[in-house]
Amino acid sequence: ELGADAASIYDPDDSATSSNEPSYAVGEKSTPSWFVATAPGDTPGVISPMNVGLNVDLGGKHKVTKLTLTTVTPGFTVTVLGSDTADPPQSVDDPKWTTLGEAASVDADALSDTGPQPNKADTPGDKTLLLGLGGQSKEYRNIVLWFTAPPTAGPTVRIAQLKFFG
Repeated sequence: ELGADAASIYDPDDSATSSNEPSYAVGEKSTPSWFVATAPGDTPGVISPMNVGLNVDLGGKHKVTKLTLTTVTPGFTVTVLGSDTADPPQSVDDPKWTTLGEAASVDADALSDTGPQPNKADTPGDKTLLLGLGGQSKEYRNIVLWFTAPPTAGPTVRIAQLKFFG
């Protein structure tokens, strides 16, 4: 069980234009959901990266082998990062982060045959993603869901429920 203060927005580049209470993503109930939005981009037809995330402080070091997330905003791409430091590193490029998993076109069909493909275990339209985190044997304190490509409907990601498994 994660406390209400376990989740926080992870926005080292100040990309978010709006968000609500991060604890909504990790609570027992799936409503209300947590959301984060970024600017839509300046070039029509060109998808601008979101480059914002949700950090979850596990309160101590834990082995994390998979996660489930529930969303109503299909089509986004997420990279899951882990760090064993007490505070999350202040850049996603910091070597203290370890990439644990990645999923493209979450809860949606691929946008093209050449772009990133959805995780094989992700059924489009079921609002849930089960993502294996590489069978990691290392323990992590902070886990970040780093959103890169926005959902197909626009640059707002909603996470209704997030659970970690060891």
